[in-house]
Amino acid sequence: MANNVKKRVLVIDDDNDVLAYLSIWLTDHNFITDVAHDGIEASAKLKENRPDVITLDIIMPNETGIRFYREIRKDPQYAPIPVIIITGIMSEFEDFISHRRTVPPPDGYISKPFKEDELSRVIQEVLTKKKAKSAKLKIAAGSTDNER
Repeated sequence: MANNVKKRVLVIDDDNDVLAYLSIWLTDHNFITDVAHDGIEASAKLKENRPDVITLDIIMPNETGIRFYREIRKDPQYAPIPVIIITGIMSEFEDFISHRRTVPPPDGYISKPFKEDELSRVIQEVLTKKKAKSAKLKIAAGSTDNER
């Protein structure tokens, strides 16, 4: 039954067409979606409904994707949530984030314009990694309990 639980995706992009497309595509692929137009709105949505995955544009008004990403990675409550960067400035962003030592790299990258099969593949990879990481933590917690 746990396999039938729909995963929630927070889609963050300032382009209404991208928001609509991703929201419809994800809903059609059995995800629940929340949308935000910038980092400020995304922070509020994050507190309302904890997503399983975040898709994040980088260049946005008000609060950029970089600032939002940095903030959630520093917050222990939200840091474990996988983030997939979907941006039109892929090479510049990858170069920028690879030289940052204060935050880990995102869990996935997708360059705009993107293809549906790439989107599907990256989301599934990220969710699979999250599930494996969660299972390892449960095993480690269980072994600690058994050692007492």
